Amino acid sequence: MKTRILFVDDEPNLLYGLQRLLRPMREQWEMYFATNGREAMELMQQNPCEVVVTDLFMPEQEGLETIMALRLKHPDTKIVAISGGGYQSKFTRALDIATKIVATSTLQKPFSSQQMIHVLQEVIHV
Repeated sequence: MKTRILFVDDEPNLLYGLQRLLRPMREQWEMYFATNGREAMELMQQNPCEVVVTDLFMPEQEGLETIMALRLKHPDTKIVAISGGGYQSKFTRALDIATKIVATSTLQKPFSSQQMIHVLQEVIHV
C-alpha cells in the first residue's frame, strides 16, 4: 500500500515543483496538494494521509494553526513543517515552535528534491 502524503503551501510554483520533482516517488507515495490549511483539513477529512508537509506562513489558515488542528483530529499523522524567507531568525524560530507543538520534522526552504525525499523517508519510517 502506498503512503499518502499531503503537501500544503500557498505558493503554486512550489506545489507544481514538488509534483514534478517527486514524480519518481509515485510508485511508493500517493500525493495530494492543498493551497492552504483549510483546504488541507477538508482533504484530510475525505482522504486521511499518513504524512502532511505544511508551510508555516499561509493565508486563511496558518501552518501552526493547521498543525494544531491536525493533532486534534488526526493525532497519528506525521507532520513536516516547512518555512523560508528573508528573516532567517524569524523563520528559524517558527520551525522551532512547530517542533515544540509536535511537528515530526522540519525543513528550511529552499530545499532540494533529495532533501525532501530524505526527510519524508525518515518520517515515514519513524
